[in-house]
Amino acid sequence: DKEQVGNIVSKAIPIMIYLALPVTLLCVVMPGEIIQFLSNADFVAGANTLRVLAFVLPLIYCDILLGAVLIANDERKYMIRVAVAILLFNFLANIYMINRFSYMGAAITTLVSEIVLLAINYFYVKRVICSRLDFGRVGKIALIALGAFVVGMGVRQLFPGLWPGSVAVIGVYVGLSWATNVVNLGQIKTLLRTEN
Repeated sequence: DKEQVGNIVSKAIPIMIYLALPVTLLCVVMPGEIIQFLSNADFVAGANTLRVLAFVLPLIYCDILLGAVLIANDERKYMIRVAVAILLFNFLANIYMINRFSYMGAAITTLVSEIVLLAINYFYVKRVICSRLDFGRVGKIALIALGAFVVGMGVRQLFPGLWPGSVAVIGVYVGLSWATNVVNLGQIKTLLRTEN
């Protein structure tokens, strides 16, 4: 039933964005601290690159959902054509961007490639099934993320280190989400029911 699938996709995209944003926020607010936690100070120079790549995560979450819809609709030929086009774009853009901007160029190319892929797949899926992006809910999620970002940056300045900032970012994100009821556990459970 394409109408039911469209309804599920419309509800799922904001939830996918919501679930991906905490990791994105942590990587944007505290990239150096995360790099040092996972490796050592030798790699801290890549902190801004991690900031750019952090924005790829919500896009990937949404694209996986759209890919599942395309597979269910037997659009494999379309998916292969798009994948080859994105691969070619990514390859050519990387040749130019890496020469000019080193690894930051590769990160920017990855982000742009994922944005283009998501846009192409979203508009194609929208034609196949009747789904509409809930801009109101996505906007609320973006405002909540912005609030968590601002608090996280402030806490990071006052209390250096990974843990105070992490607790602040996640605490504000979850707290504002709960206060605004933008996404709740019931909505997530409804989407995960077996009949969906």
